[in-house]
Amino acid sequence: MKRLIAIALAGLLAGCAASQQTQTLATACDSYATALDNLTPLRAAGKLSVATVAAVNNVNVLTDPICKNSKPPSNVSAAISAVGAAAVQLEAVKGSIAP
Repeated sequence: MKRLIAIALAGLLAGCAASQQTQTLATACDSYATALDNLTPLRAAGKLSVATVAAVNNVNVLTDPICKNSKPPSNVSAAISAVGAAAVQLEAVKGSIAP
């Protein structure tokens, strides 16, 4: 009986950890989307170079399948790292543009 309870508890804890990671990924995707939205007016104003627009588009190719998929990726930790790094990259682009 104790073993059955231990197995059930382990399963519950694993489910909680997975849920936490999924929430962290959702937060990372929201941060990325905000960073991308912040670049939109700069692009419309012609303040982004062709190379910068291409770099942002390349990042989108990597993040869109992660953030727009209804199912979490098989390696959520790696996805969190990738999307977080992409958000930082976009924020750096924004910070490098003169107002």
